Amino acid sequence: MDVVIKESLTEKYLNDLVSAAKDFVFSHGVIMRRRDGLSSADDVQHAPFALFPSSIPRVCFDQAVAVHTDFNLLMHRIAHDRAFLADCLKSVIRVDDFTKRIWEIYETVQSEGVRQPLCLSMNRSDYMIDCRSTSSPDGSYQTTVHRNVALRQIEFNTMAASFAGLSQKLHLYHKFILGLIGSEDKISQIPVNNSADGLAEGLAAAWKHYGNPNAVILFLVYNDERNIYDHRWLEYSVYDIDVHIKVIRKSMMDVQQSGRLSTDHCLFVDDLEVAVVYQRSCYVPADFDTEELWKCRLMMERSKAIICPNAGYHLAGTKKVQQVLAQPGIVERFITDKCAAERIRATFAEQFSLDMNEEGDKNVTMALNNPQRFVLKPQREGGGNNTYGDEIKTLLTTIRDSEERSSYVLMERIEPLTVSGYPVSPGMPVELTRMISELGIYGMLVGTKDKIFLNKQTGYLLRTKKVGTNEGGVATGYSVLDTPFLVD
Repeated sequence: MDVVIKESLTEKYLNDLVSAAKDFVFSHGVIMRRRDGLSSADDVQHAPFALFPSSIPRVCFDQAVAVHTDFNLLMHRIAHDRAFLADCLKSVIRVDDFTKRIWEIYETVQSEGVRQPLCLSMNRSDYMIDCRSTSSPDGSYQTTVHRNVALRQIEFNTMAASFAGLSQKLHLYHKFILGLIGSEDKISQIPVNNSADGLAEGLAAAWKHYGNPNAVILFLVYNDERNIYDHRWLEYSVYDIDVHIKVIRKSMMDVQQSGRLSTDHCLFVDDLEVAVVYQRSCYVPADFDTEELWKCRLMMERSKAIICPNAGYHLAGTKKVQQVLAQPGIVERFITDKCAAERIRATFAEQFSLDMNEEGDKNVTMALNNPQRFVLKPQREGGGNNTYGDEIKTLLTTIRDSEERSSYVLMERIEPLTVSGYPVSPGMPVELTRMISELGIYGMLVGTKDKIFLNKQTGYLLRTKKVGTNEGGVATGYSVLDTPFLVD
């Protein structure tokens, strides 16, 4: 498979390239705040990144791009199907308090009557390249003979799909580095990435549909946010679309203290009417450590503001929904276009229920007998939550007779495509490393239950990590930002 660099670099040449690379990413805002300086804009470091773009089969990239608007429509319809969500999540909400609380908010709003029919989805579908592989005949560290390459969906993120801002900037860096090493002829193998601009189009469109030019877009964030510059690039893309749109940043605590509903259920924060709430926080139980914060989430959902994601979309993005979708006939319940349904199903990995029934018992036994084949996933976002290998056996042995096991799903473990690259992380040596990549495709949809105004695929994210690292996520420290180098 074609690669950017086919040989090891001399120490001096590598150091020179790394120095030029860091200058570029700092100059273009591919940065994060340091962990020990979260509150200060004066204490930043570059985001972890790959020195060179990583090879991805073009056929897999094109497949992921082509199917995304199908997934947008699928998730939109699931988010509006109360009966399906109730049946799908009934075993989870009995044992998972966080999912139960989101469900209760959803049910309350549905029962009272939805005051804002318009939805905004800003999402990312994550994939790995599944590849049954064998080493090349010469045992080379850098090349692998790949067969049976297949795109496999890892998850569909409806909540806080991050790094659109930094990823859009990083693909410019990788074009720069190819020119620097004399590979200008390969720049065309890097696909254009307008991820932040595309998501910003969704925000601006939702704001316009709200109908009040004086209303604001609220980014719901953490007070101490390492990844603030990724947020900012998205905010600046909104301004590029319409300079009259005002974006404010508030934490859930801020909204709880200064937010209110008017008599006609408009949401106000600091006496500013809010048209759109874009949630970049509030996706883990620790974000709701008081009952008042749960009441605040309910207040927002009850309002006329466009919540991204609303409770329905939040629930649609759970791992349990992903597992149920893999069952025969479920996709077709929502997608009647046969070709679209086939495109969606072609990306699915095998998923297994752990509900308290005969099928669940069978799947628990299967996982205990061969834990290396699977990943055990709870209903959580944000990285660092999954269980692998022998730890699956330990956990399932503990909970196999408890309803707690119903809060997990079992997924086949991917055998990913391997590449060689140079990860550049702050404070770490830059060395040739065997790596695997996870491809994310961004999308956005604006519409009501029955009418779609916008449905677009809006760019990509590539995250690459060292072979043997189970979890992904740049913000959580497992991966580096990367760019696809498309190969045939």
